[in-house]
Amino acid sequence: MPISLMFIPEASTRSSDDCVRKKETKQEFEGNTVVDSISTINMYLNDGTLYSGAINTYGAAGAVYVEISEDSTWKLTGDSYITSLFL
Repeated sequence: MPISLMFIPEASTRSSDDCVRKKETKQEFEGNTVVDSISTINMYLNDGTLYSGAINTYGAAGAVYVEISEDSTWKLTGDSYITSLFL
């Protein structure tokens, strides 16, 4: 069963160096990810993980690093804007 994940920091805890490190192993999750201009996300899809979604569909914003292992899949559901991709 797919799970949906969303990360929204509280406004009072925001800073210019917000960084999320998301490491998934043998998971299925779906939904769009938004990284604003003062944030960073490092997303690692490992060991058969399936992510169905898009990242920053409205254009480039914060830094986005995506790493996908050989046995994992990112099923794009829309245009995505990322900083770097490692396969």
